[in-house]
Amino acid sequence: GISYECFLGSKAAWKYSFRCILPIFFVCNIVMVNFGSRVVAKIVKFQSPGTMFKAWDPDGTLNTSGQILQALFIGVAAIVVVPLQCYPHPNGLKSLSQYPEVLCFHEGDHIMLLLFGFLIAILFVIPFLAYCIYGTYLVVNPKEYETCGESAHHAERMIRRYRFLLFRFRADVWWWGNLFMIRQLLLAFAPSLPATSPHGQSIYVITVLCFYGFAQAHYWPWKAPEFNLLDLCVTAG
Repeated sequence: GISYECFLGSKAAWKYSFRCILPIFFVCNIVMVNFGSRVVAKIVKFQSPGTMFKAWDPDGTLNTSGQILQALFIGVAAIVVVPLQCYPHPNGLKSLSQYPEVLCFHEGDHIMLLLFGFLIAILFVIPFLAYCIYGTYLVVNPKEYETCGESAHHAERMIRRYRFLLFRFRADVWWWGNLFMIRQLLLAFAPSLPATSPHGQSIYVITVLCFYGFAQAHYWPWKAPEFNLLDLCVTAG
């Protein structure tokens, strides 16, 4: 296949920035499809009044976006820590593991990569995690947005909007989706630990997985028992 390096060249900053904007690209596509569905619905309604064509629901669109971003979350979090993954040279300098031509903490490309990583962290990773935690809180605390007889309507909208966080888990473990994302975030940061300390990296990963595995075995959060067994086996493996 054709590598994206054919389009971006060999400069590390260009290649890394391309990886950083992928989540934004997916979200923009969904927003464009939502906007397009609204335009098509108006055209169909104008030309054929009897024809039913329903535009995308805004809350359903947010749910779809959330599902995609949740699937990409650990990948994006791993991209954030790429500029921190350095290995040493005999002369005392360090290079990035994924871009060996870039010297760590020297002027030039590495500063640019650190900036891109910082931006994607504060513009996507942290806001999306906060959005998910707050959304889950709203769904289970409908009094927070009750207004003059519209509480049932708002509750239905919130459930539809944040369904991607809740539908796979039992009602009494409604918060598990957020815990799962925090686990993903912690695992994504494992490669940023010093490359000269592989034992430290291993202990860190094992500790995260052990705490998650014990909690998973205790709460058995997935609605489908098969998913509970699969999640436990993957964590223990």
